[in-house]
Amino acid sequence: MSTRLIRGGIALFAAALFLAPAGIAAAAGNSTQVAQKPAAAAATQTRNFSIPNARARATFPYYVRGRNVVVVFDTRDAGIPGDSWIVSIQNSRGQVLVGSCGDGSTSHFSGPLTVLLTPGNYKVSVSLCSGVGVFPAGGKLRARG
Repeated sequence: MSTRLIRGGIALFAAALFLAPAGIAAAAGNSTQVAQKPAAAAATQTRNFSIPNARARATFPYYVRGRNVVVVFDTRDAGIPGDSWIVSIQNSRGQVLVGSCGDGSTSHFSGPLTVLLTPGNYKVSVSLCSGVGVFPAGGKLRARG
């Protein structure tokens, strides 16, 4: 068994213990929605985002209709290569899970956050880990579930 598979299993188990009872929920944002359809339909959805400065976050509402839906959120840089993004998700009780920083690639998605979700509304945020310092900066957020 690879270390990556073990880490992924542990992260998924921890997310289930941490988030499933609360049904992770929230909403709001300064950007467009990540998901307009329930995440229960196994689909890949992407959204463009842009931030005006290094401290800003792009936030998106995400709605889940099905039970025990596994969703993977990750990012890809757009524009000048080198901006590294990080994804977080928050429930209605304010509990937050945070993914890892992406690698700044403009050709592939990175920095995955894998969560087990129960029905409800969620707030997904994207923020800058590190970058080239040219603003506005942006990228793509992908949700696979």
